[in-house]
Amino acid sequence: MFKKTKKNDTAALCAPYETPEELNKGYMREYSWRFEKFDTQPMSPDAQNVFNAHSKFAPGKRVLDIGAGPGHFAAWMVSQGFSVDCIDPFDDFKTYCENKGLPFICTAAINYVPATLYDIVVGIGWPFNHINPESAPAVLSHIATKILKKDGIAIITFFIGDGITYEDPMKVGHQRSFVHYTEDECRKMLMAHFKIISTTKHFLNSIKKDVCIFACKNT
Repeated sequence: MFKKTKKNDTAALCAPYETPEELNKGYMREYSWRFEKFDTQPMSPDAQNVFNAHSKFAPGKRVLDIGAGPGHFAAWMVSQGFSVDCIDPFDDFKTYCENKGLPFICTAAINYVPATLYDIVVGIGWPFNHINPESAPAVLSHIATKILKKDGIAIITFFIGDGITYEDPMKVGHQRSFVHYTEDECRKMLMAHFKIISTTKHFLNSIKKDVCIFACKNT
C-alpha cells in the first residue's frame, strides 16, 4: 500500500536522530512554542465547518482530541459546548493545554484506553501525518474498538501525496518527517472500520500541503 523511504535515505535524512519518530520528537522539544503562538486556528474554517456539520449526529458531546498539540482546536470545541479531553505523545504541549483548562494526557492514541468511550474522536491536526504508516491501520482499529462509541463520529485528516518526506517548511533549521497517503489509501484504511460520511479537501497554506478531512461514523 505505502511506498516507504529507503532505509539508507531515512538514516541520512533523520541524522542525528535514529528514526522519524525521534526526529519529530526533537522538533517538538525545540519548537512546540510555534504551535502555540502561530497555529492558533488550525485549518480554519474548513475543520470547524466539518465539525459543526457532523458533530450534531454524534450520540453525545464528549470529545477526544487526538494529537491535540497546544489545544487551540480543543478550546474552540469547548466554546461550542463540548467536553474535550486532549491526548498527544509530546508532553511539551501539556502546559499549553492545561493553561486553557483542557485535560491533557501524554500518550499515543494506540496506548490510550479510556474508562468511558467517546462520542466523537477528532484527529484534525497532525496525528496521522506523524504516525508510522505501517501502524496507521492498527491505530484506526484501536480508535474504532477501544475509544469511540458505536455510531460515534470520527473526524480525521490525512496529508495527500505519496510516501514520507523530510522537510523544514517553516524554515527553522530543523526537519520533520511527513507521512502522505493517496486518497484511495485513506479510504481503504478508514472503510475497514468506519462508514465515510463526507470528504473535504483543503490546502494547508502554511506548509503547502493538500489535506483531506474525512468525517466518518463508527460501524
